[in-house]
Amino acid sequence: MSLSKNAPASLLVGGAILSTDGSSFGFPADGRKVLLRSGESVVFDAKRETFRATPPLDVWDHVIVFGTKESNPVAWHLLTSTASTRAATEPPKSSLYRALDRYLQPGTRGSEVADDAVEDTTWTLSAVRMRVEANSRFVKPRAAADAPIRSREETIKNYPNVPGR
Repeated sequence: MSLSKNAPASLLVGGAILSTDGSSFGFPADGRKVLLRSGESVVFDAKRETFRATPPLDVWDHVIVFGTKESNPVAWHLLTSTASTRAATEPPKSSLYRALDRYLQPGTRGSEVADDAVEDTTWTLSAVRMRVEANSRFVKPRAAADAPIRSREETIKNYPNVPGR
């Protein structure tokens, strides 16, 4: 990912891959803070940050990338872990992290009493949808339903004496 050379401020960047099966993977995966200054780029390729597409086919997964001010870090590796794991660690003080953590808690509804500070910091979000599809080079046309069945006979030389039998 890259930050425009015309960006007015540096950004901490990180995000998550949200899979159709309910899995989520945060990056940076090791909890490091990645700061991009104007015109800089980063590739997330550390351990547990490289992904490969797998079946099922024709479902949509999402990659979301956030940019936050240095004063508003989010521990993406914790945010996408299980709720019980997140609860066992001391939560980061970032208001964006707290807002997203509340959103990801299991068993919660779409609304709640707002008795604490509201997430009012500035941040940016970029999102990309991905879909795994079959490579057409490997698709072979199926035989017609009325095509004749081609039978053939196989003979194994020295059948009774095949090793391992």
